Amino acid sequence: MHPQPYRFHSRPLALLLAASLAATPALHAQQDAPPVDIGQLLQTLRALREQQTSQLRTQKQAAIQQLASVASSPEKSVQLWEEAVRATQFDGMAKEGAQFRAWKEGEGEALKERLVQNAVQLHLRWLVLTLQHSAGTKVKELLPTVVNYTKDLVADEAAMELLAETMKREKEAAAIAPPGGGNRRNQNQPNKISDAVIKRTHDQIVRPGLAASPVVKWMKLADFVKPAGADGARGGRRAEAPAGGNWESNPGNLDGIFQNIILPELREQKDARVLEYWDLKLKKEADTASRSRLAYEIEKFNNERRPTLLWSRAQEFIVLGQKNRAVSELFAVIKAHPTHPQADDWIAALEQLLAPPTPTTPAATTPPSAAPAPSPGS
Repeated sequence: MHPQPYRFHSRPLALLLAASLAATPALHAQQDAPPVDIGQLLQTLRALREQQTSQLRTQKQAAIQQLASVASSPEKSVQLWEEAVRATQFDGMAKEGAQFRAWKEGEGEALKERLVQNAVQLHLRWLVLTLQHSAGTKVKELLPTVVNYTKDLVADEAAMELLAETMKREKEAAAIAPPGGGNRRNQNQPNKISDAVIKRTHDQIVRPGLAASPVVKWMKLADFVKPAGADGARGGRRAEAPAGGNWESNPGNLDGIFQNIILPELREQKDARVLEYWDLKLKKEADTASRSRLAYEIEKFNNERRPTLLWSRAQEFIVLGQKNRAVSELFAVIKAHPTHPQADDWIAALEQLLAPPTPTTPAATTPPSAAPAPSPGS
C-alpha cells in the first residue's frame, strides 16, 4: 500500500495563532520612549560639532607644520614621498619589501634627479598653501607666498621646456645617426636614467590634482584639498569651509593659479601687478612659438594669439580704474589687427565702452488711470 499524503489542517493553527497574538499585545504595539530634553540635546550636539571642528583644525595645523618643514629640503621631501608611495601602493602586498625595492631601483630612481626633486618640493609647498587656505587663511594673506610659488613654478616650467628641447634634438640626431651609432649621451652615461623617464616622473608629481597625491592619501588629508564647491561624501567628517573664493588644486597649473587665486585678488585691490600675468603669457608663448622654428606657428602667434593676449591685457585697465588708457590700448589692438577673427566682437565691445551712460529714468508719477505711453515706433 502506498502511504497516504499528510493533510495539513490550517484552521486549528490559525485559531491558536490568533489567541497568542491577542494574549501578547506588546509584541505589536511598542510604546514611545520618554520625552527628550531638546535644549540639552542641542547643546550637546553643538559641543560635539565644536569639538570636531577643533580636532580638524588641530589635524590641519599639525600637517601644515610637518609638511612645511619637509618641503624646504629636497632630501626630506623625497624621503616623505617615497614613504607615502610605499604606504599607499605597496603596504600589505605579498613580498611588500621586495616590490618596493624594485620600484625604488626602477621608477623611483628618477627621484634622485634634481628636476624630479624640485617637482616633489613644489607639490608639497602647494599642499601646504592649500591646507592653510582650507583652514581659513584668507587669500589676501597667502598672496605673497602664492606669488613666490608661481615664480618658482615658472622656473620649473622653463627647465622642463629645455629638457623637452634636448629630447627633441637627440631624437632628431638619432634619426640621422649611422646604424649602431646610438645616442652619445647614453653611451657616455649608460647608467643614467633617461630624460623621458625624468620628464614622465616629474609630470606625474606636479601635474595631477592634490586629491591623487600619495602624500594626501597617506596622511588622510583628502577632505582638506577638495576643489572649491566639491560637496562629495566626507565620510561623516565636517571640513571647514575655505576662506572665500576659488582655489586651484593642481600644483602645476600656472594659469589656474593666476586665474582662480592671484588675478581676482589683485583686481579687487586694483593692483597694477595684474598686468604682469599677461606680460608673462606674452613672453612664454612667444618663446614657445620661436622654439618651434615653424613659420606657421610664429605667424599664427603674431597674427592671432598675440593680439588676443594684448586685448585681454588692455581690459585690465578698466578694472584698475584707468578707462582712458583702456580705450587707447583696445583701439590700438583693433587698428593693428582689423582682420583678426575676433575683430567684430572687439569693435562691438569698444563701442559699448564708449557709449554714454544710460540716464537714470525717474520714478513714474502718472496716475494709474492715465493711458499707457505709446510703444516705440507706434
